[in-house]
Amino acid sequence: MDSNYITPKEAAEILNTDYRAVLGLLSCGGGGMGNVKAVKERGRWRIDAISFERFYRANHRKIKKIRKEYISLYRQGLTVKRLKEKTREDFLTRGIIYGDMGGFAEWTIYNYIMEQRKGARARR
Repeated sequence: MDSNYITPKEAAEILNTDYRAVLGLLSCGGGGMGNVKAVKERGRWRIDAISFERFYRANHRKIKKIRKEYISLYRQGLTVKRLKEKTREDFLTRGIIYGDMGGFAEWTIYNYIMEQRKGARARR
């Protein structure tokens, strides 16, 4: 394979998601979300590496932003259960690809609490 292209399987491993989610990202003139340029040659998909890298960086920025929003909402009194219910809709509307949407809110808040505890111990 050409170094300017990657396979959907490689893209799925990088994004820590399944193959079908990656196929939904491809733009080939037809359906899909059209976020990543790709071509199908001899029955195999080839994803443009530059287009994928651009998508990956944007996806990563969106995940960081939504983590900050969830921490802010948690600090304002929204429960983890409500954040968990909100996660799927937020990810779909913003076009975010993430491997484990079900555990996203819990891990975000858990990591936030652990950072707070670590900071409190350092101040003692």
